Amino acid sequence: MAWIRTSISLIGFGFTLAKLFQSLSDAHVLIRGPAGVVWTAEGVGMLLISLGTFALVVAVFDHHRELKQLRAVGLEARFSLTMAVASVLAILGVMALVSLLVYT
Repeated sequence: MAWIRTSISLIGFGFTLAKLFQSLSDAHVLIRGPAGVVWTAEGVGMLLISLGTFALVVAVFDHHRELKQLRAVGLEARFSLTMAVASVLAILGVMALVSLLVYT
């Protein structure tokens, strides 16, 4: 569940920062990084959204591996709400990434 919380934060911050940088760019305010490189709205947002989505995918596989180990020692098989939530959120993360690519 901690992975889900962290990933949601990354995806949300990525989408919000992308929109913030986009509005700053529309106002002709450029944000420069430490090396003097101009950061783009799409770059910042897509990086954070990608990181959050990647973390969710890794968390789903890790959770599946742990459940498999627990079932090997006798845990009964049942529906995993954590796996379902993480999977849906990973799909939403991909959709947010696509929306940034298409609508910017």
